[in-house]
Amino acid sequence: MEKFVPEEPTPDTRYEEIQKLKEKVERLKGKNDTLNNDMQSLQHDYLNVKVECEAKTKTNERLIKRQKMDRECIMEMTQELTATKAELTSRAREQEVVVLSECQWKSAYEEAIQDRQKLMRELYDL
Repeated sequence: MEKFVPEEPTPDTRYEEIQKLKEKVERLKGKNDTLNNDMQSLQHDYLNVKVECEAKTKTNERLIKRQKMDRECIMEMTQELTATKAELTSRAREQEVVVLSECQWKSAYEEAIQDRQKLMRELYDL
């Protein structure tokens, strides 16, 4: 088997290779610049999203705290309303008793007056 031996480059081929390498370096520099610009843009976008996310997180925390306070306030109001309802129910029952008692007293009073008048008539008739 014969071994492949590369030919010695000529000045023209060396110049072409150097030119190709220079062109490749320039293309890669351009691509690097583009990638750096893209990276800076993405970093800027990332920071904007991060700031927005932090702001939304703070807002959510405030809303959760507010909801907790609202729930506590509603529980307090519910307890107060329950106590007030019980008090009003008790007063209403007492009022019913008073009204019934007054009606009974009035009825008894009127009956007593009628009995008295009847007795007085009987006395005068004698």
